[in-house]
Amino acid sequence: MSDKIRKELQDALDMYNFEAETDAIESMVREKEYMSNVSDIGKDLEHCKDLQHKLTEENTDMNINEKIKRILSIAPKIRSNGSEEAQKAIEKLEKVVLKWNSIQDCINNYKKTLNQARTAHQLVSDMNEVIDIVSEKRKMLVVDEKSLSSPMAVEKLIQKCMTILDFLKSLEGRIAKSSEESKNLIEEKYPLDEKVEHTCQTLIETWQSSIGFCEEQMISIRKRENYLKSIKVIQDQQDTLQSIISCIDIDPPPTTEIEIDMALLKHEDLKAALQIQHDILKSSHE
Repeated sequence: MSDKIRKELQDALDMYNFEAETDAIESMVREKEYMSNVSDIGKDLEHCKDLQHKLTEENTDMNINEKIKRILSIAPKIRSNGSEEAQKAIEKLEKVVLKWNSIQDCINNYKKTLNQARTAHQLVSDMNEVIDIVSEKRKMLVVDEKSLSSPMAVEKLIQKCMTILDFLKSLEGRIAKSSEESKNLIEEKYPLDEKVEHTCQTLIETWQSSIGFCEEQMISIRKRENYLKSIKVIQDQQDTLQSIISCIDIDPPPTTEIEIDMALLKHEDLKAALQIQHDILKSSHE
C-alpha cells in the first residue's frame, strides 16, 4: 500500500472519529440544555440525586468540558486536511462549543435549584421517617380484651404504654429541629416549600395526637387496673361475709344475756362488712 493511500485512509478515519465525537458532544449539550430549561427538581430525594448526577456527570469517565478540551486539541490536525468536509466539521464543532458556553449560566442556576431541592427533599424524607415511626408506635397502643384480662396483663400493658410515651416525648427535640429547618426553607423560598410546610404540619399533628392518644390509653388502662383490684377486694370481702353469716346462723336462738350480746356483735360485723362491700361496688362503677 502506497504512503498516499495510507495517509488518505488515516485522514478518513480521523475525520470519522472527529465527527462522531462532535456528534456525541452535541447530543450531551442538547441534553443539558433541555434539563436546565425544564428544571425538573425530582419527585423525591433519590430522583433528585439522579438528576444531579446526570447534570454534573459525576459517574462518567470524562465530562463535557474534558471532551471539548480533548477534541479542540485535535481540531488543528483536522483543519490541516484542507477539505470542504473538514471545514464543515470544524464549523460544527465551533457551534457546539459556542452553544455549550452560552448555556452555562442556565446550567449553573439549575444546579443551584437542584441543590436547594435536594435539601428540601432530604428534610421531607427525614420528617416522613419520623411520621412512620410515630404512627407505628401508636399502633402498638391498640389493646384487646386479652390485654386487659388479668392484673398481670394490665401491668405489662402499663409498662409498654409508659415506654412508648417516653419515646414519643424524646422526639420533641428532633421535631423542633425539623420545624425550624422547615421554617427557614419556607422563608428562603426554596423549591418544594409547600410540600415541606405540609409535611412539617403533618409531623407535628401526628406526634401531638399520638402523645394524647397514649396518655388517654394510660388513663383507661389505669381505670381497668383499679377495677381489677376492686374485684379482688370484693371477692375477699365476700369470703369474709360468708364466714360471718355462717357464724350468725345460730340454732337454737340465744337465750342468755351473754348469748344475745354475742349475736348482736356479730350482726354489727355483718353490717360493717356489707357497708364496705357496698362502697367498693359503688366506687368500681364510677
